[in-house]
Amino acid sequence: MHEAAPNRVPLSQHSRSDSVPQARTNLRWNCCLVALVAITATPVVVSSQQNIGNVCVANDTPAAGPRLNFRLDASIIRGTDDADKYGGGGELVNWVQPRSCGWGRQRIIVDARAGYDSKTTRNSAAAITRDYTGLASYLTHFPGNKAQLSMEGTFLHSSALGMYLQQVYSARVGRQIKLSPSTSLELGAGPAFVGQNFVGPNESQGFAAVSFLEALRMAVGRNGAELTQSIRASVPAEKDQAYELRMQAALSVPLVSRLGSS
Repeated sequence: MHEAAPNRVPLSQHSRSDSVPQARTNLRWNCCLVALVAITATPVVVSSQQNIGNVCVANDTPAAGPRLNFRLDASIIRGTDDADKYGGGGELVNWVQPRSCGWGRQRIIVDARAGYDSKTTRNSAAAITRDYTGLASYLTHFPGNKAQLSMEGTFLHSSALGMYLQQVYSARVGRQIKLSPSTSLELGAGPAFVGQNFVGPNESQGFAAVSFLEALRMAVGRNGAELTQSIRASVPAEKDQAYELRMQAALSVPLVSRLGSS
């Protein structure tokens, strides 16, 4: 009696199937490494900056201390479909020793926003969604202020996405590029961890990612108004995880020295 030989898969086929996901993961981390090198190697142009002892004097040195910006918006549509949208929030920006060189030059940002959206089609009940977002960011500078280190946490609750809570914690190395006397560009990249908790039967999950930041700031006029635009992206290490892209733009107009609206 002869016994049938078990099916054998060539070793090369195992190697190819196992190496493809690993190669993709390595490619993502290699892209992050290249981005870090490119950001930190970018030349910085600073207008009229002088070193006086341990103090940096620059034209764009922000004022020390906290500043609060708040935002309110509303949209009302009446027609075949009715839509009401309301939102608001606040942002606290605090600079610590902004004229210092190195680790003492720090920036803290706390941002919270809420949104309410109601859509009604004729002869149907209203579809209501609520969104809440939060951000906490800490930034400090390396000696010479040519590069900076930031640690950040972003939070999202969205009934439209079925997301009870999404948390993204990141650490980025980057630098600020002076484009003109009134405009600066901030770039950064680094590792991140993403945690997602869903509403309903979907299981919670957590995974590693690569975080990228692009932020543009432009002074408008002479009364302290500022136009800001930012893009935050998290790219997962594994292809079957969710990407995130968050874009924001705002015009902040000071009402008093420490209070502004946008």
